[in-house]
Amino acid sequence: QFEYLNLWQEPIDKVKSGDLVLFNPDDLEQQWQGTTVMENWQKLSQEEELQLIEKWENGWQLYEVR
Repeated sequence: QFEYLNLWQEPIDKVKSGDLVLFNPDDLEQQWQGTTVMENWQKLSQEEELQLIEKWENGWQLYEVR
């Protein structure tokens, strides 16, 4: 059981320590620039301490909010 937030749908206002973020910054950055998903990613990566937990060959990365 867990609650998930979709970075694509609406602005993310707050996260808490222990939350997980799954994102593919390399593949999505150019294509989705100026959209909600990139605004959410930029906010998270600039304002939160994200610890990389796992990185896959296809570019997806799993982070934990610290």
